[in-house]
Amino acid sequence: MDFSEDEIAPDPDYADYYNDNLEEPCTYQNNHRLEQVVGPYIHSIICILGFIGNSLVIVTYAFYKRTKSMTDVYLLNVAIADLLFVVALPLIVYNELTSWSMGRWRISCSRLLA
Repeated sequence: MDFSEDEIAPDPDYADYYNDNLEEPCTYQNNHRLEQVVGPYIHSIICILGFIGNSLVIVTYAFYKRTKSMTDVYLLNVAIADLLFVVALPLIVYNELTSWSMGRWRISCSRLLA
């Protein structure tokens, strides 16, 4: 099947369909001002209360003399995991507010852990 130049459709002229004078219906402004002001306070309260609460659970478990059941061990593990999250929460909030890529600090920590 050999097509000649006459059988192939010519390129359409898209200039008829495109208008340079179009304006967007509205401007989108991403305003995170309230989030940037209130967010750190809320996260600070969560961090402080979470650290105190989970520390009390761990200390209570450490001084608890009775035989430990599986439920007690599970609650201890949940308290430790939550405590680790609460300790990392300020770094997470700082990263969200400033787009911090952790730079040299991350490299030194990864070398320390390796």
